[in-house]
Amino acid sequence: QAKKALETSITNAKAALGGLTGSEKSDVEKAIVEAEEVLAKVGATAIEYTAASEKLDAIVAAAKALEEQETAEEQAAEALAEAKADLSAAIDEAKEVLKGLTGDEKAAVETAIVEAEKVLNDADSTVTELNAETAELNQVVAAADAAQKAKTPE
Repeated sequence: QAKKALETSITNAKAALGGLTGSEKSDVEKAIVEAEEVLAKVGATAIEYTAASEKLDAIVAAAKALEEQETAEEQAAEALAEAKADLSAAIDEAKEVLKGLTGDEKAAVETAIVEAEKVLNDADSTVTELNAETAELNQVVAAADAAQKAKTPE
């Protein structure tokens, strides 16, 4: 029974290798080798099989958890980079629109650009803050552009 559980743990660990990289993968590979040594040991006891199985299962679980955490961190970094790129593009667009503005409209967009640049350059800005600032800037620019067009007959 304990030997069968160890065989199952080894099979499951080998299956898990495909989803692992780096040190997590090498930790599991090493643990598989150790578990296979216990499995191949002549005269191994049920206690040894159980201990090897539990150790292998724990190492696999820890490796999967670390891999998932790293994946989540990578996704968060990508989302942050995307939000910064979006805000940066909105600032560039606002500066282009600014060239055609005068008076209150120009002042409103200049102020919005300054605020947006503060958020963009703040290392602690979150994805939510960056996205909100992008929306705010786009809204101010659109309103200013519309107001400028309304007061400048074509």
